[in-house]
Amino acid sequence: MDLLLLKKLLYYFYSLFIMVFELVFSTIIDFAFLLIVFSIITFFVYKFFSWVRKTVAEKYDLSWMKSVLVVNFVSVFLFLLLVFAYYYFLGGLLAKPIDPEVQYNIVDDLVVFLFASVRILVASLIATFLLLFFELVASFFIDSQLEKGRSKLFSEFFGVVIACAVALILFLFVFNWAILGFFVYVFYGSISSLPVLFINVF
Repeated sequence: MDLLLLKKLLYYFYSLFIMVFELVFSTIIDFAFLLIVFSIITFFVYKFFSWVRKTVAEKYDLSWMKSVLVVNFVSVFLFLLLVFAYYYFLGGLLAKPIDPEVQYNIVDDLVVFLFASVRILVASLIATFLLLFFELVASFFIDSQLEKGRSKLFSEFFGVVIACAVALILFLFVFNWAILGFFVYVFYGSISSLPVLFINVF
């Protein structure tokens, strides 16, 4: 009986070890794949906005920090505003016809856009400083690689990979509610329904 119990315990711990190993290994593989794809996309975005930032800095005689903040804010604000406008008008086109007396008119649409613009303004300010943090991380590692004599292209890609890794760790494992909360705030104006949405989605 003791030998049989020992075999069962060993089998139980062996199965538990295999399950944990497979879970950890698959998580690492998925994270690495996501990091590679995200880093490649971010690298091209980084190269484009680096050129934009340099152009703005030279034209208006701005420092690196000021030019980064200006480009971040304008880019995020325009992007969110265009996305909101696209889905707002798309929803209006796809919506079923309703009573004209309760249907939105142009004044109602302007009011919706006014309040949405205020939310997008606030969201853009928050996103601007978040992006600045990751850009500072990337800049630190880019400079560290350049000091070691590495090429500029390699140094920039290395810095982008590190910044992307930090972003993924923060927004996937620490503040995993942040992206959904940001979306709800921009498009719905309140995060009070976030716990319900979080339960329904996840």
